[in-house]
Amino acid sequence: QIYRIKGILYLKDESNKIIFQSVRSNSTIDIGSPWLEGETRISKIVFIGNNIKRAPLEKGLKGCLN
Repeated sequence: QIYRIKGILYLKDESNKIIFQSVRSNSTIDIGSPWLEGETRISKIVFIGNNIKRAPLEKGLKGCLN
């Protein structure tokens, strides 16, 4: 069961961070601050919950990269 998801996403050709948040079934996506020069541009997502199965989440997220 997932209670909350928080993330900072890097999208190619986007100069700002994309902020993703979700609580239960409510989600928001906002434009964050600009990436700083020299800052590593990677996506990070944190899942908060109980008995979360890692493998299905990783498989689903990797599928988003294609």
